[in-house]
Amino acid sequence: RPIRHETTSQTCLICGDSADSLHFGALSCRACAAFFRRKVAGRRNIFRRCDRQCKVDTGMRKLCASCRYDKCLKVGMRESAVLSRLAKKNQNYKKSIVGSPDAYEPSTSTSDSVLENLQSAYHKLEETRKRVFNISETHVSQCCNYKRMNDVFFEDIKLVMEHLLETFKKSDISQEQEKLLCVHFMVPFILFEGGYKSTNSDLFYLPSGDFIDENRIEEYYSNPDDQNDNSAKSAAEVFRPYWKLNKQTLKTHLDDVQLDLPEFLFITALIYFDDGLLDQNEECIEVCKQMKAKIIEELTDYEKNVRINEDHSYRVGQIIMVLHGIQRTMNMIHETKEISLVYNVYDMHSSIFGNMAE
Repeated sequence: RPIRHETTSQTCLICGDSADSLHFGALSCRACAAFFRRKVAGRRNIFRRCDRQCKVDTGMRKLCASCRYDKCLKVGMRESAVLSRLAKKNQNYKKSIVGSPDAYEPSTSTSDSVLENLQSAYHKLEETRKRVFNISETHVSQCCNYKRMNDVFFEDIKLVMEHLLETFKKSDISQEQEKLLCVHFMVPFILFEGGYKSTNSDLFYLPSGDFIDENRIEEYYSNPDDQNDNSAKSAAEVFRPYWKLNKQTLKTHLDDVQLDLPEFLFITALIYFDDGLLDQNEECIEVCKQMKAKIIEELTDYEKNVRINEDHSYRVGQIIMVLHGIQRTMNMIHETKEISLVYNVYDMHSSIFGNMAE
């Protein structure tokens, strides 16, 4: 008689969805496994805004990243399992580019790798942010209004210029042209990084760990110092469509693409080395074109070695398309700036509008 193989239904220990296998030490669905891998691999701060009692199931698993991550650890997922797998992939990446197993070891010398230099610079930026904004492991994120957002961004822009933009400087580009690149970089980077850190969330996280709740925009536009302030509701009505449009053009795209940290940094570099700016001279254009070619070459090598059994060329295309989402968002922000002047609410976004290229 033929042997019958009975299939047993397995349930994800995190969200209760159908599980397909053991992932990083625990039985889970692919979605929760991918969530855990992204959080560990991206080394993102998971800001807590709850009392650790959130329900995590198939319908609610995206609402609270901190409780979902806690549950991953509770049921047996191991960060070390993710990191060991990444270490093997990174080792392949290092060997393919430089031919030496020690190529990515920490060094005091200047590296020729765009990714290496950016990883180092971004790590320093994040560490400085923790110190400046008093972010600790026990930090509880707070919903903020426009005053807090402006304070944070005005301070953070100085940190980005000090730690990140120094990495991009090239001797072949004049100071005037460097300033041009910086002006066109800052706001797209602010919006892109905020979207990246807010993946799979209705919140928009600031570098301080505070957040804007996009479902409660009136709170963002409120002024607690003015008890009779009626402008919050009016401003929310005017700008709510633009918040929704930003979510559709950039945040939803980032939710779909699910960038890891190196991919985020490659896009950051591509934003900076823009070769199509007004008032850009020939020398600057040429350097930017050379750097873009180098960045895309490194990105392609990275994807080849990290996505061994996947279509790396398709992934590179996905990442390049993120730039189009950023550009569409910038077009929307320019329109928002014009409207803010008409309604006399420019100050509610002054940290953004004041640093935009004309």
